[in-house]
Amino acid sequence: MLSHAHSMLSHEELAYQKVARLVVHYFYDIEETLVMEVLLTAPRRNGNPDEKTGAVVHHPTMQLDEVVAERLSLGTKQVRRHLSRLLQDRLVFKTRGGTDKDAKKKAPGYDPKAVEGNASGELNASDVRFFWGIDYEVLVDAVHFKLDAMKRALDTKHNQANAEQQYSCARCKAVVSALDVMNLEMDMASGGWKCPVFGCEHALDEVDNSEETSKIDAWRAELRESFAQLHAAVRDADAYPPPTFKMPLKE
Repeated sequence: MLSHAHSMLSHEELAYQKVARLVVHYFYDIEETLVMEVLLTAPRRNGNPDEKTGAVVHHPTMQLDEVVAERLSLGTKQVRRHLSRLLQDRLVFKTRGGTDKDAKKKAPGYDPKAVEGNASGELNASDVRFFWGIDYEVLVDAVHFKLDAMKRALDTKHNQANAEQQYSCARCKAVVSALDVMNLEMDMASGGWKCPVFGCEHALDEVDNSEETSKIDAWRAELRESFAQLHAAVRDADAYPPPTFKMPLKE
């Protein structure tokens, strides 16, 4: 039995769906957002009753890429590109679902009596069919990694700005690190270092890193504010076991 009824969705599944919708909203194009929505609103099938409550679990089902394309009124090749991008980032997964054997039998020049080979309808890569769905546990892990990577990148920039003292030349705008400045000639008048650029030799000034660290701190705050909803959604989903996609029943 298949159904799109929203009432079948548990709080757990709604929590995971929220993460999926937010991550494509923040990081992907409208096409990937639409493809994800089709996977999230997949037809459903009855599973085994819950061991504790006895309630029947209604699982979302895997969908062929051609079905996803049909639901979006887009070309199958175009939809496959968007699915591949989401697959690369571990937001969706695919499983092989057999081959389109009938397509070869209907092809012009098909000879069922011929020997094995192209004439007998030998299958090629384009005949392999894949079903697509979402592994919610992997998706949430991928979102954790993406958010942590962004935070680590800003933390690294902040630490570098504080740890690496630099010197700049007001005349030619050259910038020299603290490590390199030790090899420079000292300017006796100022007690500092001379610019290493040929013909300049202007006294170098210490670079004030406070402006750079202030920018990074502002980016950190903006990051926290912009992705606060996504962080909250991930925390909510982490509290529940992930729902599972099932293969559709054979017709």
